[in-house]
Amino acid sequence: MANSAGRRYFDKKTAEGKTRNEAIRCLKRRIAAHVWRIMLADEHRRHTDQPSARAA
Repeated sequence: MANSAGRRYFDKKTAEGKTRNEAIRCLKRRIAAHVWRIMLADEHRRHTDQPSARAA
């Protein structure tokens, strides 16, 4: 995808002077951080959605 958020981030990093491999490494870190935030939010939601199950 030529105009995706990941491609724009990659292009930004290469414009900053990073090599292709360095830009890919940065993109991987960004994706991993995003996935981690989603996992934490899901875990938090799962614990707050079931208070009655704990009380029983």
